[in-house]
Amino acid sequence: MEKIVYDAQIWDLHVHTPYKYNKSANSYDNDSNEKFVEEILKLIKQNHNKLKMISFTDHNYFNKDVYKLFLKSIKNLDIQLIPGIEVDLKISIKDKKTKHILFYFPEDSNYDIIGQLLNDYINDHKDVIYFDDFITFLFENKIRFAISPHAFKQGVRGIESNWNDDDISKNYQRIKMYSTNFFVFWEADKGSVPYAKDFINKYYDDGEEAIINFSDSHDYITFKKYLDNPTQYFYSLNNFNGILMASSESERIVSSIDSKDNNQKIKEVIINDESILLSDKLNVIIGGRGKGKSILLDKIGCYFDCNNELKNSIKGNRKQFLNKFSIRILNFNGNDINRDFKVKYLQQSYIDTLFSDESSKKIETYFSEEFETVNIESVETIFNELKKSLLLINKKTSTNINVNGINEKLISNVKKRIENTDKIQNYNLLKLTIINNKNVIGYNSYFKESIPNEIINDEINANIHNLTKSILKSIIKYNLSMVKSYDLTNISYNVLKDSNEKLDSAVKEKNKVISMIKEKLINEYEQRIYIFRIINKLYSISKETTKLKIEYNKYPGENNNCFYFIKYNNIEHPVEYARRILIEAINGSIVQKKERLKNRELFMYLIKDENIFNSSFTKDSILNNLKKLEGIKYETKNKIIHYVDKDNEYQDLSISSPGMQTNSIMEYILNQDSDIPLLIDQPEDNVDNESRYSMLTKWIKNVKRHRQIILVSHDANIVINGDAENIIVAECINSKFSYSYGALEYKNNIEIAAKILDGGKDAIRRRMQKYGE
Repeated sequence: MEKIVYDAQIWDLHVHTPYKYNKSANSYDNDSNEKFVEEILKLIKQNHNKLKMISFTDHNYFNKDVYKLFLKSIKNLDIQLIPGIEVDLKISIKDKKTKHILFYFPEDSNYDIIGQLLNDYINDHKDVIYFDDFITFLFENKIRFAISPHAFKQGVRGIESNWNDDDISKNYQRIKMYSTNFFVFWEADKGSVPYAKDFINKYYDDGEEAIINFSDSHDYITFKKYLDNPTQYFYSLNNFNGILMASSESERIVSSIDSKDNNQKIKEVIINDESILLSDKLNVIIGGRGKGKSILLDKIGCYFDCNNELKNSIKGNRKQFLNKFSIRILNFNGNDINRDFKVKYLQQSYIDTLFSDESSKKIETYFSEEFETVNIESVETIFNELKKSLLLINKKTSTNINVNGINEKLISNVKKRIENTDKIQNYNLLKLTIINNKNVIGYNSYFKESIPNEIINDEINANIHNLTKSILKSIIKYNLSMVKSYDLTNISYNVLKDSNEKLDSAVKEKNKVISMIKEKLINEYEQRIYIFRIINKLYSISKETTKLKIEYNKYPGENNNCFYFIKYNNIEHPVEYARRILIEAINGSIVQKKERLKNRELFMYLIKDENIFNSSFTKDSILNNLKKLEGIKYETKNKIIHYVDKDNEYQDLSISSPGMQTNSIMEYILNQDSDIPLLIDQPEDNVDNESRYSMLTKWIKNVKRHRQIILVSHDANIVINGDAENIIVAECINSKFSYSYGALEYKNNIEIAAKILDGGKDAIRRRMQKYGE
């Protein structure tokens, strides 16, 4: 018998036989039991043995001879025989008509014993059999059973007949009582299926019940038509427990079989030579503490190269311990899976670590694919461009450039004064024909402004006087060209040249003075020029360059919820950065309330005496930091914002509660449009019990339809209500780990799961008694 369901199955659990008590005349042409079994098997084989489970359900009779013959004939066939019977019962004394109800029993039942018990009881109650009495009889004889009412197809004989009371609550209680305790399928014919769904959904708020349509065949033609075109297919093992599973989870019953590509899913894990087969849907690893659950999942997760970041989080003794285990992983084609095969893996409590102190890095790593789709210029690129432009500023320039700079400074001051002079003064200057001391002295001040006061003396004054005279003469000589172009740069250059050539015996002395002036200017103003260039560059940087930039991509969550994967760049503007480090550098005991200083006042301190700074700073060190933008604040942030439609609010997951973070990340992952396998260690961590059932379990059930899930869990909601297709039971005996596996309906797996997860069936029963159910 298969341990796991990989493909949907065809069942027919309502097939009659040609026994002599059959109320339908000429059933199967009144063939003998041997002939009937032979013909039925022939039709099954003609259908390429697609039928995987069958039950013979005669009216008020258990045909044990047919069961024995059929069981003997299918020894080499992959088909399961389920004992069953259709009994005519009255639900209450008021009923005028009996209801047709089918009963199914475990496949390992003894046909002789169960057949004798059933047939004797029915013969002893030929007049009327009441539903409650028959149920009591089954309980007293410790016969395990499941019920399928033959409903929605027989008028007043259908079990739903006469349940249409005006009192809806009464109908609800009646149908809920039967369905919760006994009913597995509500059988309808093809035409009645929509009506059956509407009827059932009136009384159920937890999803659609299991509406089915078996052949109910009394002849070979009807049976063949069903095989050729079955109404539904079942994703359950072909056994009694499989019936219970399919009936309790309507998702296991489908109207068609979709083709699927399982090549990108894991079918087999071989760990230390022990083989574990996996379902392509939901696989849950369960077991007590220290039994090796997380070891198996970690070993699978670390096998794949895409989990490098996760591998790096497994260190020390844990890493050494995992290395003791060998592992092979195969796909559904039986081939070894490459290590670059993609999976999504959440380690135990990994969501907590995503939002830890290094959350930005971890979130970016884990959700790298999502964040990579957000296009935004790297903040490091922007910063490096800013830094590069500042590093181009030189502290020292060549002598010629400095001399030209001094000359330009002199010319600029003269030009500025001339341009700011009113028309009359300009006219008088240009019409000047006589040069005397009064004229010269009036213009000496233009040049003195460009010369530091510390070096002014009589000798320099005399030279300035002579220089002014020479310039004024040139002005008179070139007044016409002056009016046209104001080309003072050439004028000053020629004047200085002509003046030097025409100087008398004091030429060398005057040149010495000029050289002294140049040297003084260079030493005094070079650093200031350097400072001004840096400050000007800081101010020249556009605010747009450092403006906060935000980009995002939106991904779907549950229903109308959505997730925004956001990237934003934030760079401190260099002027604000300079202000910050200057305030830090200035000695607060010397300059009070330094935080209130305007930027202009702060930058002036760079020109003043450096004793104003704290002992750990110098003017040069501050300038060096400014030029390199050392310590400027810049960042790229990654955020996940969860929009919850029902609350109409946006939640920043980085500052949400651990429970909210887990719920949100689980919602995102379990609603992703992705088909890569998903591995999660204890998804229920930090999720409250209500959320586990109402949200987490529902998401898992939805996503497993298109995505393989392998997870570790201690929570019964996920395993049982999530309807795991495969449970892997971890054990550790004598320090050796072992793993058994199989569907919930395989052997006693459901009992094992109940014991591990819920303390066993007795514990569940006691809780139900306390709950009052």
